Amino acid sequence: MELQEQIKQIKRLLVEQGTPAENNIIDELSDILKTWETKDYPSAEVRYEAYYRDIQNLVNRTLKKQP
Repeated sequence: MELQEQIKQIKRLLVEQGTPAENNIIDELSDILKTWETKDYPSAEVRYEAYYRDIQNLVNRTLKKQP
């Protein structure tokens, strides 16, 4: 799945998410951002791949939670 499509999915999920008690996507995104801010990457390519993988994993976990 392309990055642009993943971004669209995340936007849709954010709009559709229930109350904070029902869905913790904001908390998960915050955790991902904290990791990105503090982690050292050996190259831009490795950093990009890690970002992509983190977002892909979040999308997959979130989609699995949906009925």
